[in-house]
Amino acid sequence: LLALVTRESPLPFLRHVVPAQVVAFATASSAATVPVTTRCVLESGQVPPHISRFVIPLGATLNMDGGALYFPVATVFLAITAGLADQLSVASYAMLLLIATLGSAGAAPVPSAGLVLIVTAYNTVFSASGIPPTFSFLLAVDWLLDRLRTTLNVTGDAAVARLVAHYEAAEAASARERRARCGRELGGMEAGRIGGGGAGSGGGPLAPARDQEARSDLES
Repeated sequence: LLALVTRESPLPFLRHVVPAQVVAFATASSAATVPVTTRCVLESGQVPPHISRFVIPLGATLNMDGGALYFPVATVFLAITAGLADQLSVASYAMLLLIATLGSAGAAPVPSAGLVLIVTAYNTVFSASGIPPTFSFLLAVDWLLDRLRTTLNVTGDAAVARLVAHYEAAEAASARERRARCGRELGGMEAGRIGGGGAGSGGGPLAPARDQEARSDLES
């Protein structure tokens, strides 16, 4: 997505994010990685400070891409190993996707916070209660999966900051182009009025209206 929107290779930018990915893998916490991610994004030179300082902390709490992908898969695994494969349907998958999308945004950016959501999703979708029978299998490997999810989350936060900076730069360039065009039009009107003999022959009765419109566009 980053390459598609910016129309350039994302690898030079992602090289600056490697220290943040390392810290994310070591700590398994998006919140603990926020200072490092902000510094890496700023050092890339492609994201202004005001964007990085807003997007990165916000993404650490809302942008949980890894969790949104992991929660449905883990819940389906628990259901199949518990003998509930016959209860899996289109409605079950749709509910899992909804719970994963909303739950990942509300999950705490701390290690192993998603385990609670997995149990909640399992009990909600399959009308069960308590801990799933094979939950210990997930618990045994979650320490590694959690670190991989956090690394993906931090990478996504940095990529979103880069996308926001790209859109802001494009909008600023478009605004400068509009102001320059309005300035040229206004200058042409003034030159035409002066060349036509001053205020007495200023281009007809519509010239003041055109001048006012051009000045309004230039000011905006």
